[in-house]
Amino acid sequence: MSAFILDSSVSMAWCFEDETNPYSETLLARLEADEEALVPSLWPLEVANALVTAKLRGRVTETQVAGFLEPLKDHSWKDTRQKTYPLLEECYKATNRLLELANLRKKIAQETESEAT
Repeated sequence: MSAFILDSSVSMAWCFEDETNPYSETLLARLEADEEALVPSLWPLEVANALVTAKLRGRVTETQVAGFLEPLKDHSWKDTRQKTYPLLEECYKATNRLLELANLRKKIAQETESEAT
């Protein structure tokens, strides 16, 4: 089985149609042909950050994110931890939780401010 190195920017081109290019499509075809993708240890964090940012900007919905992540479960990943997909999934969930907490904190601050006036 051959392997290739996958950068997060190439991965994200698969998620965003306007970023697709021949190179990203070639690597997607290789992944779909069960070739092993070698990723840097930061790959899950970079992809999770890109997905959350895209969701915040309205480029994707939660359903679209799930649709992007689901097929990635079935592929062979190799990084220094050997746990790329579970780490990606947890990074995405944790980033969403932090965002929810930040929004809640902002809402409480606004309500407290309006009650004080």
